[in-house]
Amino acid sequence: MIYFTIKHQSPSLHELLIVVFLWLTAPISALMMASAGRRVHKKKVDTD
Repeated sequence: MIYFTIKHQSPSLHELLIVVFLWLTAPISALMMASAGRRVHKKKVDTD
């Protein structure tokens, strides 16, 4: 993004949308993966 901003003197809308999308979805994805990892490693309790 920096290269094209310097070359064209302004960032394009497409580049900005990609950055915003990644900025918003990365923390949500990390939270979901951490939650799934915790569920996989939980010990199962038998109730028999």
